[in-house]
This record gives sequence, structure tokens and C-alpha cells, in this order.
Amino acid sequence: MDIVYTTKKIEKLLTNQQIMKRTFGTNDAKYLISILQQIRYANSLADIPESPRPRRHKLKGIYKNYWGIHFTKKDVLVVNPIGDYDVDDISTIKSIEIVKVEDYH
Repeated sequence: MDIVYTTKKIEKLLTNQQIMKRTFGTNDAKYLISILQQIRYANSLADIPESPRPRRHKLKGIYKNYWGIHFTKKDVLVVNPIGDYDVDDISTIKSIEIVKVEDYH
């Protein structure tokens, strides 16, 4: 899948391993790196599993029409599908924008 970032700050956080390690700790940073690689190599959002982690799920509320991809029990990549896709068929989502990295629980 193609990945774009909402801000330069998020892009820097998710493309610099040293910053990831400082922000999330060594173990969570390694897992996040692995998940980002899995997202890049996926053909569509449907290739990201619903269970176990990275757990993909549709978000609600202020993040309606966004998806969450967990990389720890509490930390989530909030992603927005971009480009041409069918909202009822996640296999058509081929590009995402990473909007936030947060603990929204």
C-alpha cells in the first residue's frame, strides 16, 4: 500500500528509528517498524489482520470513516483511506494517510 503522512512531524516520527525508540521504547519501536513494513507490502487494507496485532478496525465518533491499526495494546495508528476506493470493500483501499499516532482509550 502507499503511505502518506498528514504532517512532517508524523512522517519524521514514523521514518526515523531513533525517534521511534525514544518515543515508544525499543521493543514497541521494533514492532512498529515491522507493522509499517507489513502495511507497505500489503496490497490493500484487507491484508492487515483484524486479530492478533496489528489489529485493524474501523473507528467511530470523530474518526468515523477512519481505521485504527494497533501496534501495542493501547497505541494506534489512525489512518484515513485516500484515493479511489469503495467504502464497503476494504480490499479496494490501496493508499492510506497516517493521521495520528495515539492512545485514544
